[in-house]
Amino acid sequence: MADIAWKKWIDEKVVWKYNELVPRRVALTRFVEEGLIPFIEKHNYILSAPKLLGSRIATGLYTNAGKRFDEWRFGVRDEFEYEHEYRNYYNYLVKWEHFWDKWAAWCDVEDVDRQHEIESYVWTQISIEYSVHTRTVNELLGLDEEDENISEHNGKDIYLKDAADSNEWGGYRK
Repeated sequence: MADIAWKKWIDEKVVWKYNELVPRRVALTRFVEEGLIPFIEKHNYILSAPKLLGSRIATGLYTNAGKRFDEWRFGVRDEFEYEHEYRNYYNYLVKWEHFWDKWAAWCDVEDVDRQHEIESYVWTQISIEYSVHTRTVNELLGLDEEDENISEHNGKDIYLKDAADSNEWGGYRK
């Protein structure tokens, strides 16, 4: 039953820019592939899974229809050390109002709450590890790559890395 509702929703005609009537799937594809991805890449951020972004945003819009944006439960990033500093720098660089001036031209994203949720979701899809801005933020924070007390932001456990580097276990699991 849910598959039927999803198909009906994704195939529903929506008004796109300049009063063009298109299936929602077309609007979503244009929004993500022609708007969102180039916008993020223009700011020199790397998306962790750009091919999945459209599908994930569509799912979020569908499953969270009728909910306030702060009730949405998708795109949650695990907190990591200094995340707020990286997020603040991202917010400083990425001026979303310019994006929305051009791309908020259809019903699913014309609401400011939906725009804020998409902005927050996109942040969770940024690859901090591979972003060119990571080095800048690290320098601003005074983080040194040689500092053993600073964990890398790629999900690696520094204690396991130290143990492996020291050959503490002789290469065997116990």
